[in-house]
Amino acid sequence: MSYNEEKQLIFVKLRSTGQYGDDDSPAATATNAMVVSNISHKPLEGNRISRDVVKGFMGAPGEIQVTAYVELSFDVELAGSGDKVTAPAYSPLYHLCGVSETITADTSVDYALIDSGYKDGTIYYYCDGALHKMLGARGSFTMTLGTGGIPKLSFTLKGLYVAPSAVGALPAADFSAFTMPTAATSRTIAVFNFFGQPLQMSELTVTPGMAVNHLDVTNMEEIEFAGSRAGSVSLKFREPDISVISFYDLKQNGTPGVLAYQLGTDVTNTGSIFDLNIPALSVKNVTRSFSDGKSWLQVDADITPTAANLDLNWQHR
Repeated sequence: MSYNEEKQLIFVKLRSTGQYGDDDSPAATATNAMVVSNISHKPLEGNRISRDVVKGFMGAPGEIQVTAYVELSFDVELAGSGDKVTAPAYSPLYHLCGVSETITADTSVDYALIDSGYKDGTIYYYCDGALHKMLGARGSFTMTLGTGGIPKLSFTLKGLYVAPSAVGALPAADFSAFTMPTAATSRTIAVFNFFGQPLQMSELTVTPGMAVNHLDVTNMEEIEFAGSRAGSVSLKFREPDISVISFYDLKQNGTPGVLAYQLGTDVTNTGSIFDLNIPALSVKNVTRSFSDGKSWLQVDADITPTAANLDLNWQHR
């Protein structure tokens, strides 16, 4: 027997009461199901220690599992809710990654990074007849926003380990709150500016920079956010005339710049518009390549906020 790939489900629920690590039974509510792709699951991670014993003959001494947690990665299509003041159906995942949510009346749902008051939640991952639970789950994500595809959020989440169990039929899942994504093209990306220039971008990856670790000490086991954050951006674009902008000079001089991105237009995509603003970036690496006889630049830049939690902000509207 083996499990069927298509019989996978992920349910997510934020903890609203109780204590860290409580099981909030997300599968009890069908709308807690997530629409995901590209699932990667590590059912039992953690530290293992070699026994290093001597028995008078050759052979591996064996190991002991010392700490245990679960890691789950997957992609989510970046799309709005269809209503400019309703959070996307996958918004609980933002909260698990150290992000705040603010609904501005009649305008948008706004997101930014936080450095305290972190939330956690419970994840149920069903792989056909097996249920893997993740308690106290937290994690990180990246945004893939380049042209020629569906913009996606790639999440990597960790949770406290619970021994997997056998289950019967999969629970009911309701995906009605998820909407169709907008493909990223020259027509649908209404705004793209990098260091003040409307560049001809083909690839864009944004890494907000949060990180989580499994902490297991006396009186405390937790998936904990690291005490530092280092965000970055990687993008590829047609090389502009060096007399207009020189990314080599920007790197040499450490000149700060801004990134602005809007997917969707105000006229036709209300409720499905995604805006991203990164107010301070510093060029880190610049590489030139050629495709079809034309030069392209691959640029890596650090996100360098000038004040607390001003790394980046985005909105769905």
